[in-house]
Amino acid sequence: MLIIEGFNGHRIEIPEDRYYLPGIELWVHTKEKKLLVFGLTQAGVILAGGVTSLEFSLKRDNSSPSGWR
Repeated sequence: MLIIEGFNGHRIEIPEDRYYLPGIELWVHTKEKKLLVFGLTQAGVILAGGVTSLEFSLKRDNSSPSGWR
């Protein structure tokens, strides 16, 4: 785990078992074969001043035999 001390007065912990998309501060974690978990980085939440709402949509992926659900 990567730890950043003093990020805007906070301690940031970055687990190594996730894929990160910098810029929008999004991460993806593969829990199981067909289960993906998405989240916001701690730094992204701090920079945004907190999270007041969350919206997402799923789209069926035709390139996968069973698609996304």
